[in-house]
Amino acid sequence: MGEAFVLPDPDRLPGHDQDVLRLLGEEAPAEVTFQGLRRRLGIHQESLARALRRLEDDELIVRTEEGYRIRTQGLALAPREEPPGAVAALPLLRTVLPGREAARRATEALRQRWFSNLRWYGQSQDAAGATLSWTTVDGEVRLDARFEGIFLSIDVRVPHPDRLPEAVPAAHRLLSMAAQAYLGSEPPALAGPDT
Repeated sequence: MGEAFVLPDPDRLPGHDQDVLRLLGEEAPAEVTFQGLRRRLGIHQESLARALRRLEDDELIVRTEEGYRIRTQGLALAPREEPPGAVAALPLLRTVLPGREAARRATEALRQRWFSNLRWYGQSQDAAGATLSWTTVDGEVRLDARFEGIFLSIDVRVPHPDRLPEAVPAAHRLLSMAAQAYLGSEPPALAGPDT
């Protein structure tokens, strides 16, 4: 018979561990890349690597091919308070794609790509579709592309309206790259994958 899983005391988790759990809890069920976590949390990569290793060892998160995802037992420990500066998603663009195959091709072509001033952040998948996300280097502006059936919706999260002007052109660039992908021409790579 296997051992019973015992949740660690959340008050005894080091600060960075709590920060990672909070962020992955907010993003659940999304998978967030190492660099995406580093940018959003603003912590040194070695500190983040140690926190991720501890949380994996405690079976609170899991590492996937796409990044890191919180597990059910991690959600039970994730801090629930609204983080400072939290902002709701602001819809920027919504369009209809010419079929599900076009949406699939666009999703595959855009996954893990950088464009404009945005870097790959992570993704989530559910029965209705997929959401791909990018963030600025400082982690403050986030762009989410939701592919649901034949629809593509692009939303932005900004901490203050003065950051919106940099998000709008990036959203249009993303739409242009999606169109190139479903029309059969590979979008130009502006930078390599960010994992």
